[in-house]
Amino acid sequence: IGKPKALALSEDDKDITAIIEYRDGTLLDVIRKPF
Repeated sequence: IGKPKALALSEDDKDITAIIEYRDGTLLDVIRKPF
């Protein structure tokens, strides 16, 4: 199991959208934080 990390899709979306992926770059899930 890789180490998950949160990445912003863009500067404008950094607070609402995050990409969770493994260390090898495999995309796991795209989540949107409820704001």
